[in-house]
Amino acid sequence: MRSVTSRRAMRSALVALAPLAALAAPRAASAQGDAPSGTPVAARQILSLQPLQGVAGVLAMEYERAVASAVTLGAGVTYTNADILGFDELDARYASAEAKVRYYPAERALHGFDVGITAGVVHASARDETDLLGGGDRVSANGVKVGVEIDYTWRLGRTDRLALILGLGGKRIFYTSNGDRFAGAYPTSRIALGWAF
Repeated sequence: MRSVTSRRAMRSALVALAPLAALAAPRAASAQGDAPSGTPVAARQILSLQPLQGVAGVLAMEYERAVASAVTLGAGVTYTNADILGFDELDARYASAEAKVRYYPAERALHGFDVGITAGVVHASARDETDLLGGGDRVSANGVKVGVEIDYTWRLGRTDRLALILGLGGKRIFYTSNGDRFAGAYPTSRIALGWAF
């Protein structure tokens, strides 16, 4: 008898306390979730653009995500065409996409110094310059590229959301065009502004 009465009393107490618990839960969750204004965020990814290249007519954008304390994975795309650069007589276009892996020796991904490797695909095309009348056929080349990069990322602002990234590197590209194969190498540089989130 006593156990039945104690069970009923327990149920009554739970029913009475349930609305109070429901009211208190959102407040506790919001208190834990809201960081004070100006507190740095623990961002796991950065989306960045290269504004100086953009002014020159080269559109370059990158996404990078931390997958471990010292490692990030990312992807980048680049596009330009000769009309944007002011050489419309060439009618040239270039597009590339690549995957990137970066290692941060200080084990603070998306902060400070990193070294990385890249690999991707390239497509380039232009009007055949051997046609003096300007009506030549388009020639195109497809290829792959691999590279290495050294970067430094500064996280700026009261919440560390703004990212300034400076980097240098080199890439080797392997093209195929009309059955012919050729390769080349070139240096790279990066001045990027990004948003960490």
